[in-house]
Amino acid sequence: SFPKVLSNSSSFKLRASIRNKPPFLSTFGSCLNIVAPSKLGTFNYLTDITKRLTIAKNEQLNAILGLTSLQNIGGDLQIYDNPKLNSIDELSNVNSVGKMVKLDGNETLVNTEIVKKLRK
Repeated sequence: SFPKVLSNSSSFKLRASIRNKPPFLSTFGSCLNIVAPSKLGTFNYLTDITKRLTIAKNEQLNAILGLTSLQNIGGDLQIYDNPKLNSIDELSNVNSVGKMVKLDGNETLVNTEIVKKLRK
């Protein structure tokens, strides 16, 4: 059985390629830095990140998949330097971001309405 809450004092860098079993987390109690996602589906149950969510520097990432349950980000939402990213629709259930929303360097991203909603 997996914990519903994972707390970590330092940033957690997920390298999805080494994950074999999904962590059925509902709350991530730290910063979540996704640096090489191939299977974000491991976070299907994640509803809250207490600090920052960063999705950055992913040369092959074209869509953010597996975060449809995410509702709250306590800190920053940073999505940057993902040259092939064309969709962030899976973040449409995010209702609140506690701090800054940064979206930069995602040349193929066409729909940014979700980010506009969160910046208000």
